[in-house]
Amino acid sequence: MAEAPGYAKIARTIRVAGAQKDVPVDFALVPNAGFVSIKSSDPKAAIAIDGKAMAFATWRGPLPAGRHYVQVYRDGFKQFEQAFVVEVGKTIDVDARLTPDDRARPNPATRRPPSSAAGTGSRRSPASASGTRPAAWRSTRAR
Repeated sequence: MAEAPGYAKIARTIRVAGAQKDVPVDFALVPNAGFVSIKSSDPKAAIAIDGKAMAFATWRGPLPAGRHYVQVYRDGFKQFEQAFVVEVGKTIDVDARLTPDDRARPNPATRRPPSSAAGTGSRRSPASASGTRPAAWRSTRAR
C-alpha cells in the first residue's frame, strides 16, 4: 500500500516466490487534490488559509479543488490577501510580499502620556481588534 497527502491511496497484492529477495513494483499515485506553496518575504509572518492558521514564513501542502483565500500578516506590516483556485494535480505558488504599514507606527508627537491607572484597561492592537485574523491567532485577553 502507498499513500501520500493529496493523493488517492493505492494498494496492490503481489506474489513473491520463496527464493526472490527483491521484486520491483511499479505504480503511480493519482492526485485527488491540488497543491499550494506559500512563501512570505518575512520569516516572522503568519500564514492563514481560508481563515485557518497554518504556519509562519512558508507553507506547502495539498488543498481540495476549488476557491481558497490566503492571508499573510505581521504586526507593523500591511496584510497580504489573495484568492486563488486550486485544480486537482496542479501546483499554485504564492509569493506574499509584506510592506511596512506606516499607520501602525506610533507618532512620537501624538503619543499620550501613561495613565495613572495603568494595567486596568483593555489593551488591543489595531490589527487584532479588527477581527480580520483567524480566531486561533487573535488575542485571548479579556476585552
